[in-house]
Amino acid sequence: MKPWQHSDSNGACKKAPNDPRKSYFILSAGITPCISHQDKQYQKEDLQMITGNLQRLDMAMLPPPLLQLLSREECSHQNLLNKADGKYDIIDNTVFYLISSPVTADESSVKSEFHEHYLDIQVLLAGQEIIATSATISEPHEYKETKPDLIFVENDDITTRVMLEAGDFVIFYPGEVHRPTCQIDAPDRIKKAVFKVSKSWLANH
Repeated sequence: MKPWQHSDSNGACKKAPNDPRKSYFILSAGITPCISHQDKQYQKEDLQMITGNLQRLDMAMLPPPLLQLLSREECSHQNLLNKADGKYDIIDNTVFYLISSPVTADESSVKSEFHEHYLDIQVLLAGQEIIATSATISEPHEYKETKPDLIFVENDDITTRVMLEAGDFVIFYPGEVHRPTCQIDAPDRIKKAVFKVSKSWLANH
């Protein structure tokens, strides 16, 4: 088993406390994230997902519409943190976000999911969270929805684990499988925002 690592301000990776999981991709504002896997270190650019921190949006290389969205005053870390749990519309059922305060759980007890019509921007507002990912679904329309635009995946093979701290976000496009709200060492209550962005809206902006 490999220890998870993080980089200091000079970009050098350091060992962190041992953990039973194989690897983590750790995000943090102002540092260079790394992933440790089988004695090889990879920089953020080697991973096929968009990640960043609300305090450093300029470093995330976001598509312009998503950069404009997350740059809104309403979407600042502090403003989101102050909001009560619930749904908040930005553009009626096209762009909106959900505030929730779930309790993290062991990865084995959490289901993986993906979406067909909306992008997810998963933003951690308070606490720590692991989001595990697995292979992208190339034909999402062939799967049956559990709820509108929510499809669960059974027995998927985890390929990457992303550790988020307050202010970090990960973006998942339609078909990208993710398993959110996984615990670090023990269950813990967190607060997060999940932005839902219609893929048709994004394509037209």
